[in-house]
Amino acid sequence: MPNATRVQFPKGEISTSVTKDIPAKGSIDFLMNVQKGQTMECTVGYDFDDSDIDAFLYEPGSQAVSVSSGPKEPNEFLVKKSGDHRLTVDNRTNKKITITLYLLVE
Repeated sequence: MPNATRVQFPKGEISTSVTKDIPAKGSIDFLMNVQKGQTMECTVGYDFDDSDIDAFLYEPGSQAVSVSSGPKEPNEFLVKKSGDHRLTVDNRTNKKITITLYLLVE
């Protein structure tokens, strides 16, 4: 994932947020390194129509979608595999949009 955005946590913190623009009809990938047994909660913040974006979360080495959702819905799940998890956010509109990813890992 050469164009993926690596999500980093400030030292000693368990939550962070990243704001990014997504081009019209484009997508963005976020990479988060989490460990088996942790709980990960991610929310895609977006201020307009929920149908404008889709979000899909993939576990390391897996093509299967672990979680799919629209914006503003917090999704929490128990991490089954250590390593980089990829969250892909798709922009389904014909205009550039801005989203904020909110991530909490415990």
